[in-house]
Amino acid sequence: MVSHAGTRALVSVGTGVTAFLVVTAGLAAALTPHIAFSVLVALPASVAVGVVVGLLSGSRLWGHASLRPLLFGAGAVGYTLVGGAAVAYTVPQTRGYLTVRQTAVAAGVVGAAVFTAARATRRVDTARQD
Repeated sequence: MVSHAGTRALVSVGTGVTAFLVVTAGLAAALTPHIAFSVLVALPASVAVGVVVGLLSGSRLWGHASLRPLLFGAGAVGYTLVGGAAVAYTVPQTRGYLTVRQTAVAAGVVGAAVFTAARATRRVDTARQD
């Protein structure tokens, strides 16, 4: 698998976005019964987690070729979630049809497909090197 700096940056940002969104949703849902404005607590924590995960994926984890398909899949999940939210926000006709649950399911499917494709590509690249 070719490791260009642009690909590394794109995947790192995607994994950071995924971590941010997952932590935000999890903390906000967990704190809602206890704190009225749970998002105000969840957002700073999730920004910190997203930055750390993005930096780690670009600096430490990228060096392990066996983890790259997982990083590609995780990055694709974040981009799909953001894309689904952007479509639902900007296209009023989709608001009744495109729900958060549907976007999350689509993101999971896209992430699994990207992971599978990256893993298959990695196997082909490894076979060519031998």
